[in-house]
Amino acid sequence: MAYVYCMPATITEFTHALDNRVSGRLQVEGREIGFSTRKHVVLATNRHYSKCGWKPKLGSVVLIDGDLGRDAILVDHIEADLMVDEHVEDPVLDQISATLGSISTATKTLRHWKPQLAGAPVRFRWSGEIGKCAGLDVDRTGILHAMLDPSTGLWSAWCVDASTGRMAARGMPLGARRLVARTFLGPEEKKRPAPARRPVQAPVPFSDCPF
Repeated sequence: MAYVYCMPATITEFTHALDNRVSGRLQVEGREIGFSTRKHVVLATNRHYSKCGWKPKLGSVVLIDGDLGRDAILVDHIEADLMVDEHVEDPVLDQISATLGSISTATKTLRHWKPQLAGAPVRFRWSGEIGKCAGLDVDRTGILHAMLDPSTGLWSAWCVDASTGRMAARGMPLGARRLVARTFLGPEEKKRPAPARRPVQAPVPFSDCPF
């Protein structure tokens, strides 16, 4: 099995068992596969959002993390896909477009879905949380999602409340932009004043002469 992150899907069959695990079938990029949660559905929905009250149901459009086999996926995390259609332009996001082929599906802060169907959208989720900042409607922190349409090169971005899983911002708040920049550019260098250099003094002729 290959482990996948942020896999977009639609639930086409759904069963909620007495042990509170959910299962059924998903439509993923034009094909159908089976799915089941590895554990209790609350653990699956709260894996990234600590107090998420949302639960999947028939017809839900979702993002999934889990072990993907040929015909089924064992789900560790499932969340509502809150994707927005509003395009954003940002030079930091454009840097990602230029390096798509070399980005793994999981880095220190970034998780993403590499579509198996040519031309399908590429999905991203930054696991590094964004602190409260202007334009971000969260109680404590937020998580950034983004989508790239390879056919047009256009980006969409939005933030989700890390506690509740609800929409917290459309576009790229300042804190989200910093998170993306750190992923690809590294930590911001602290600007320190250059150390003062002492002028080199020429030796004084006969400085050791006793007279």
